[in-house]
Amino acid sequence: MATNISSFIGGDGMSKAARKRLRLTKSIIDKLEYPALQSGNPDVPIYPSCIYWDTEIRSFAVRVFPSGKKSYILDYRCRGRHRRMTIGSCSVLTLHQARERVRKLMIQILDGVDPLEVRESQRKVLTVTEFSNLFIERYAKKFRKSWKEDARRLHKHVIPAFGSIRLDALQRGDISAFHAEIGESSPVEANRVTELFRRMFHVAMEWGYLPSTFENPAKGVKKFPEKSRERVLTEEEIIAIGQALIEEQNVYARTAITLALHLGNRIGEILKAKWRDVNLKNRTWLFPDTKSGKQHTLPLTEETVGLLESIPRDSSTKEIFPIKSVRKAWERIRKKTGLENIRIHDLRRSAASMMVDDGISLHIVSKVLNHSSLSITSGVYAHVGMDPVEDALQKHSKKIVSLFQPATDETGGKENVS
Repeated sequence: MATNISSFIGGDGMSKAARKRLRLTKSIIDKLEYPALQSGNPDVPIYPSCIYWDTEIRSFAVRVFPSGKKSYILDYRCRGRHRRMTIGSCSVLTLHQARERVRKLMIQILDGVDPLEVRESQRKVLTVTEFSNLFIERYAKKFRKSWKEDARRLHKHVIPAFGSIRLDALQRGDISAFHAEIGESSPVEANRVTELFRRMFHVAMEWGYLPSTFENPAKGVKKFPEKSRERVLTEEEIIAIGQALIEEQNVYARTAITLALHLGNRIGEILKAKWRDVNLKNRTWLFPDTKSGKQHTLPLTEETVGLLESIPRDSSTKEIFPIKSVRKAWERIRKKTGLENIRIHDLRRSAASMMVDDGISLHIVSKVLNHSSLSITSGVYAHVGMDPVEDALQKHSKKIVSLFQPATDETGGKENVS
């Protein structure tokens, strides 16, 4: 017997009691029409859409719009609120697929989870590019000294690979494969990128961009083994660097690199230094922002005072070195010396090694370098004052000058490399 579809019509505003139902099948759904189009009867109420309710799942229905578009919907109550959710288009989902989705959603509702809230929260999830920008501006710049490296890695590796993907769509397999791909050429860089990913996802959960139940896909990715780099310059190499420094035209880069070798400081800490932190009269230099998180004061030797006094003052800035980097100058030095495998940080390691070789105790060297391990063995270092540190740096500076001396004699007998 043919079904009289018009008798089962329900409008958007119709109460549950007034709903009439029919057993939805594919053939029935294909015949469903908006009532005004179906009968041409002007007495049929005109609603934004009309709804045909199912007999099998009572909260399930097909909604038909005046345009002829049809979609599956679910009507439910969750935590005292009446909700209506679109499941999908009838032209995309089969009736069986729609019913299966509805059954899964109804289980969530019984557990107190509102499917519409979940969907709305998912729509708020940012893409990797969007959150990367937030991460750098709101987190990395404030809390990570390495934020510039973070930004470089995000723009070089992460955004080109995953930029348009939503944060919650990334899975551990994606991160693991990405880690392996970078690791083919640079295992250490791969480890750093994966650790950055792990931190980003953690922050996203803290800020509410991802649910607290979200499983961090970067957590548990096995890192590549890393070997500690133990490159220490020989005296012959230091002499060659001294010659190249004399020939370097950038006075700020030249002096910053020379000071790094004299003091054993990180080059980044030297480049961030301001004149207000230098006391040439008392011969001290305060470094308020160090990797260890603690300010560090170093005594200045006669040689390092001379280097600082030789620097041209730039009245437009408070910084001692009005340059962002010594990278180009260092590349020129490496090329001139033929020491292509050395890094700027090797100067710090070499300064420490030279002091130890000259009989200066490890305790004093650690004090000079402001190693973070100092906090672990504070009892050992507590008695170390400025005098032995000054003696150590004075001895080391004279050694550097003596090594640079042959080079300066050949180029005019300069006493200091500046």
